[in-house]
Amino acid sequence: MRTADDIISEYKSLSTPNEKYILKTYQNEDGSTVDVYVAENNDKREKLREEYVKTLPENKKLAIFLHDTTCNLDHNEVCSWMWELEDGIVDQWDRFSHAEFLEKANVMLSESDFETIKNNIIEKKRREEAEKKKNKASYGFFNLGK
Repeated sequence: MRTADDIISEYKSLSTPNEKYILKTYQNEDGSTVDVYVAENNDKREKLREEYVKTLPENKKLAIFLHDTTCNLDHNEVCSWMWELEDGIVDQWDRFSHAEFLEKANVMLSESDFETIKNNIIEKKRREEAEKKKNKASYGFFNLGK
């Protein structure tokens, strides 16, 4: 397993002034599509971020998982999580959003283990999504595609 420093170094090396941007098409849940220009190394950066997170202690991994699965704020204007990443990869645990989720993770880990917490959250999200679909279907023609 590589060290966090090795992963960070490789991540930083991907950002160059000459990096090209490519057009990617993403499909939304409603079937519509959106075209977005992304940096050519974006997929590699995401994989490196995942690898980096695996090097963190359990409480920080849980804080990241909690943010990724439970934060409902507008990530363009309200949630500061992404702005708190140094060089786009290193979490700043003393910053507002990170500190908030880390505190929640520490409290949860004092009462249970990482896998149990993670599985409970995933199951809760699955039930919420199933309930949303059920409610959406029960409105029938009143829904009008919204």
